[in-house]
Amino acid sequence: MKDLYVLEWSKKQNAFHIQTALLTVERNLNVLLAGESTDYLPIMIGTRTGCEIMQRRYRDRLKI
Repeated sequence: MKDLYVLEWSKKQNAFHIQTALLTVERNLNVLLAGESTDYLPIMIGTRTGCEIMQRRYRDRLKI
């Protein structure tokens, strides 16, 4: 899982975020256990390069 990355989108921040899948799962579990919520929506799982390509593809559409 260390070579898998997640591309996430935050509406509040109007921004993308890329991090490893392992960190994404750990963060989401911590948020769940704390009874909180997160604004980040996972929109792609893949290689770092694949996530960066997807981010560039949708940046203009989302007006970032």
